Amino acid sequence: MPVNFIERKNRQKYLLIAVIIIFLATAVVLWFGYFNDVEISPVAYEPELYPEGSIIIDFSIFEKPFLKELKPFSEILPYEGSLGKQNPFK
Repeated sequence: MPVNFIERKNRQKYLLIAVIIIFLATAVVLWFGYFNDVEISPVAYEPELYPEGSIIIDFSIFEKPFLKELKPFSEILPYEGSLGKQNPFK
């Protein structure tokens, strides 16, 4: 019998330590992440504006011989069968 009491006290002691550590970790995260009143200055972001005519697309890549050898897909016909499975709960 005395062994069970000692095991229960040790288990309770470790459980109490674990709960205290979890509580302190939660408090630290909340303090530094939520309740701390540090003002974060927004980053000044200016989108780059390109004047008209400054963007030039080079379409000469489509004149390469290996791209000219490609053939288009044939037309895909719609499925001509029964769709789905039988209802097993009927």
